[in-house]
Amino acid sequence: MIAPDYRGAGDSSHPKIGYDKVTVANDLYILAHDYLGITSLIHVVGQDIGGMVAHAYAASHPDYTRSVIFGECPLPGTKPYESGFKDSPGMWHFTFQQQLDLPELLTQGREKIYIKRFYDRLCFNPVGITPRDVDHYAASFAQPDGMRAGFELYRAFPHDAKDKQAMLKRSGLLKMAAAALCGEMSILRKVAAEQTREFYKDVEVVKVL
Repeated sequence: MIAPDYRGAGDSSHPKIGYDKVTVANDLYILAHDYLGITSLIHVVGQDIGGMVAHAYAASHPDYTRSVIFGECPLPGTKPYESGFKDSPGMWHFTFQQQLDLPELLTQGREKIYIKRFYDRLCFNPVGITPRDVDHYAASFAQPDGMRAGFELYRAFPHDAKDKQAMLKRSGLLKMAAAALCGEMSILRKVAAEQTREFYKDVEVVKVL
């Protein structure tokens, strides 16, 4: 199993550009195939933003992907996302974090306060995220350009939506098996099947209890 931090996340570098998910996925493709020398098809797994990257990997490199699994992952460019999900009150941060410069200015020095608010609000069982976990994530985001890199992933959503539709038009539905994971109480459980079937022929939705 390989579990890398994609660009801008964790201990990876924080470049100024390249946060569209196709570019991020290509980073991981180069890591797996050029640096690690993997020649067989791989199972690609991602959660939340990582799920967007997993989809971009499968769509960009279908001949090297055996299956794709993503959890708790809205997909910009899909009908459910564009027709209301992205503008729902609970997803206010999608709009806020796409603004230029302002999110960085307002969260500088307050990284822990900001990210903990999401765990407390969006987790069905917030105690599952321990204080040690919060400290770990906060330290990652407090690195130079850490929050900016996180916001750039959101700023790339409109670009990501166009990329998805272009790849779908060019290549049609993807043929590898795809599984969408959703928590039993997740707000995404109602759209997981519909958005995944816009891009994949073989789809399974798995409810995580």
